[in-house]
Amino acid sequence: MSKQLVIVGSGPVGLEMAVSALKEEGSMWNVTVLEKGEKTSQNVRDWGFVSLFSSWKLNTSANGLAVLAELGRPLPDESTFPTGNELVSQYLDSLAEWIRKHERGQVRTSSKVVSIGRCGGCLKSSMGAKIRRTNQFNLLVTHGEEDEEYILADAVVDASGTYGNGNFSGAGGIPALGERKAEKSGRILRYVPDPLGADRERFAKAKDIAVLGSGYSAITTLNALVSLSESLQSEGKQAPSITWLTRRTGQPYQIIEGDPLPQRSTLAAKGNAWASSSAAGSASTPTVRHIGGVQLHNFAAAEEDRLQLTMQVGKEGTEEKEEMKLVVDFLVSNCGFRPDASLYQELQIHQCYASEGPMKLAAALLSAEAAGSADCLAQVAPGAETLRNPEPGFFILGMKSYGRGSKFIMKIGHEQIDHTLTLLREHAAAGA
Repeated sequence: MSKQLVIVGSGPVGLEMAVSALKEEGSMWNVTVLEKGEKTSQNVRDWGFVSLFSSWKLNTSANGLAVLAELGRPLPDESTFPTGNELVSQYLDSLAEWIRKHERGQVRTSSKVVSIGRCGGCLKSSMGAKIRRTNQFNLLVTHGEEDEEYILADAVVDASGTYGNGNFSGAGGIPALGERKAEKSGRILRYVPDPLGADRERFAKAKDIAVLGSGYSAITTLNALVSLSESLQSEGKQAPSITWLTRRTGQPYQIIEGDPLPQRSTLAAKGNAWASSSAAGSASTPTVRHIGGVQLHNFAAAEEDRLQLTMQVGKEGTEEKEEMKLVVDFLVSNCGFRPDASLYQELQIHQCYASEGPMKLAAALLSAEAAGSADCLAQVAPGAETLRNPEPGFFILGMKSYGRGSKFIMKIGHEQIDHTLTLLREHAAAGA
């Protein structure tokens, strides 16, 4: 008897999961992929101008490459590094097309999952009850502002990712005073912008720009801003000043010896160099002014429709802090992303209090991180058991499974998919 599998999100993991479920020998699953964006892989399209650190080899699967062959599409050079747009146009679009053509598959865009529950019982009254295993899932899905429907499923995979759900900029991770108002005015951006392309006009007109964060989103933004500055100066135009704010002091990036990802190594070295050039006693005028030890406390409107940042700045090696004010045209807040757990508030999901990822997987990741390397390529998927939730038949995969963590790579996603296929077979056999 056929069963219904719903996959939330049509990014790389969602589409790969759908293809694998449909291709599995003896598969019983009718597969529906739901994407909230207007196009498939909308999140990837939003940062499509960015080059991936990892090569094609690490971003494709055996099933995915088989799909390209079936459709008569060229196989990518596995040694090259695609942009997000190339990943979509040369690979993910083909996966979505193949799913749509499959007699048991469908992909629906502009379909936002708002909430997921179980038919026939509320969470409080049915925790641990048999219906949590036997009754179908009920998904509330919206299409636009007014159109909505219920979709039933025997199993659900949440591969909706975390991109677009940025962390706040204030001290301790909560909003700084005035931060939410400043974001609504468009003066705070929580994504990786495109200063050399779609966002060039806005960034080129700015006098002062600040970037907050010490991860690879922040350094990607800074690298693009420096390239924009160099381009404007070569044209004889005034370039905006660039101020880089980090919560920690010292060198922002750990250099991995013999790093197999050359783009990552290059950006890390640039970030550390910019931080060093801003240090006290540096003789050179920095391209990027770095201020470490920052705790943002307040955002306020300034003259000329600008933004004033008030912060406490610590001095490295001391407990001393001083107040500093900075006026900018806008702030790019690249402080990482977090999962949207509102989808499964009516399900039995045990979340880690630190990362907000599924507890079993989070515990395994935290244990590996404490004992291991800073290199994300050194990871292996911890195993199928870490993907189980107290809610039978519900699985969180991909970037969202890492919660607030940023070390997820598609190599892990492919391993997660294989584990999930095993868990889905067990779930179906149990009579769900």
